[in-house]
Amino acid sequence: MFSDNFNRTLAAGLGPAWHIDSGAWRDNDKANSDQRAPDQASVIGLSCADCKVEAKVVNFAATIAALDLRQTAAGDRYDVALLANGRLQIRRHNGGTVTVLADVLSGIADLGNWSTIALSATGAGPVALSAFVNGAARVSATDTSSAAITAPGTAGMWTDLSGVLFDDFIVTGVESAGGGADAGVDAGTPDAGISDAGAPDAGTSDAGASDAGTADAGSPGGILFTDDFNRTLCCDLGPRWNILSGGWRDNSKANSDRTALDRAAAAGVSCADCRIDANMVNFHGGEAMLELRDSNTDRYALALRADGVLEIRRYRAGIATVLASTLGGVPDLTNWASFTFTVQGTSPVALTGSVNGTVKVRAQDSSVSALTGAGAAGIAATASGILFDNFTLTGL
Repeated sequence: MFSDNFNRTLAAGLGPAWHIDSGAWRDNDKANSDQRAPDQASVIGLSCADCKVEAKVVNFAATIAALDLRQTAAGDRYDVALLANGRLQIRRHNGGTVTVLADVLSGIADLGNWSTIALSATGAGPVALSAFVNGAARVSATDTSSAAITAPGTAGMWTDLSGVLFDDFIVTGVESAGGGADAGVDAGTPDAGISDAGAPDAGTSDAGASDAGTADAGSPGGILFTDDFNRTLCCDLGPRWNILSGGWRDNSKANSDRTALDRAAAAGVSCADCRIDANMVNFHGGEAMLELRDSNTDRYALALRADGVLEIRRYRAGIATVLASTLGGVPDLTNWASFTFTVQGTSPVALTGSVNGTVKVRAQDSSVSALTGAGAAGIAATASGILFDNFTLTGL
């Protein structure tokens, strides 16, 4: 639905996908609050009711770092707030009144280092809210009051002190108990630079070989796998990826490394009805692909060709079949763009490809060759130097 790893350098603001609601922000490979006053930013053009927001934060045990959901134009919203004393709260902001709906120890050992916090909101009667730390559920709340915020809204972040850090901000749709699905639209192009220039985020936590666990593994409508590639590896993508063919390296993004078919799949993850969100750059040099229902060499793929055409393909028994094709509408193939690939159902299989939040191509596969079973998810490229970043796999 929306993701941003803030891999750019901006002295003022967070780029065109963000609205600065109050205070000031700058971007130096992470979102950095810039005033000793309420600093609030929200995603432009995003609207969702049943959704989840997550991000890495560092509050340095000095103040509050909060993530917002269902935010209205008037500023009403729910948030998950990491306090200076290490406690985690679910709160409702309504008409200037802040109500704490749940409060618990966060379990974060070092507030001077990166941790991932998240908030999900679903339903309307009542509103169900859950807060997470590093992928583990920490506390839940149910809002049945007349002040409950039931309508869709945007997502964002908030603090009240300069120097509080946010990174790898992701919003995903979740399924409510009543069966809703991914409401809302993607907003803008998150990454502004040609590549993730410079060192990864200043916090020490990005330096590890892999991310700290898989959030919501296996839960319907939840994130099954996510990777921001914020590490340096000369010859592969780390232990959470299987290299299926060709070669890869990691220099704060996944980088195909052979002039051949380079393929990699998320290790230990399998799904049938699911969605990949990722950023890609093909530099007019080859094809960049997102793959779903991968079983050996059989798979579905969303492929951005070197000429900018976007295709949905089925690979079966070594034969590639183009199921749908269109101009991708990517304004600059040498710069980052955000792609979403969704596969659902069996009779027929429904496939959708989006660019920068806009659906560009759809297909239905009702043939005897349709891939109806669960499979792996991954990335592929046909030339060296094609880039991928902010890979998120979500179950539907």
